[in-house]
Amino acid sequence: MVKKKNRAQRLDLPTILGYRILIPVPPWQLSEGECLFLAYECSFLTFGFDTELQSQCDGMSRLWEDNRKKRSDYDELQLRYDNEVYNSSGWKKEKERMETQIRDINKAYEASTAAQTEQQSQIVSLHSQVRELRSVLNDAEADRALLQKARRALQGELEAIKLDHVDTNKMSSDSELQKLNSGKRS
Repeated sequence: MVKKKNRAQRLDLPTILGYRILIPVPPWQLSEGECLFLAYECSFLTFGFDTELQSQCDGMSRLWEDNRKKRSDYDELQLRYDNEVYNSSGWKKEKERMETQIRDINKAYEASTAAQTEQQSQIVSLHSQVRELRSVLNDAEADRALLQKARRALQGELEAIKLDHVDTNKMSSDSELQKLNSGKRS
């Protein structure tokens, strides 16, 4: 029969043929090689002896087998966990990369919106300048039309003065011609 003093420290088996079997640590902390050695030792000591001791050794070997299965399950779960952590870090990196792209796109959008607002204000300013220039052009065209009208009027007056002068010269030359003709006759 197995005596359990402190399960975390050691597991004592009864003395068989003057030998006492001491396991310094619980079976779930033993390596596979240590488990096989102890199983072999138990089977050797119990060969042909008490069946109770045999059943205890069988129980120990079952525990060691369960321990080995649990370790393999643990290792498999650890690998799966490591893969998940690795994949999640990949997803995390991808997420960070996408967030960086989104921030860059938002900055570009804000910059283009600001540029568009600035361009719209420039367009409004240019439209007001065009309106001012059109009014100045219209005023200049009106002034030009008035000046052309005044020029035509002045040209007409000049022509009239020229004609009057020519008529006066013609008359004076006619009167001088008549005086000369009358002077020659006399």
